[in-house]
Amino acid sequence: MIINAPIKFRLMELFEEEGPMWNYEVILRVMEEYNMHSQHQQQMVNYDLIEMVSAGFLTEEESVVDTEGRFHKDHLLMKYQITNLGIETVDGLKKKVKHYE
Repeated sequence: MIINAPIKFRLMELFEEEGPMWNYEVILRVMEEYNMHSQHQQQMVNYDLIEMVSAGFLTEEESVVDTEGRFHKDHLLMKYQITNLGIETVDGLKKKVKHYE
């Protein structure tokens, strides 16, 4: 893990380590790790995921409507997976960053 990594770096690390995950799973985990508590922060992490898809680091693998209210009732839940570009980027960061555990 890159110590004090920007959130987008940490997101890519998690997807590389654990494989495909639903947005609510990874968002809640990152919020806990970064001591985030507000709905605004939750939405910012969700927006980071969307940006990472448009940059080619993640792909959208599956979607379902959140009928149970796990994240936002009646909105889409997305399952993301890291791409080869994302893996190459994370691996490059691990080699360049001094504070890697």
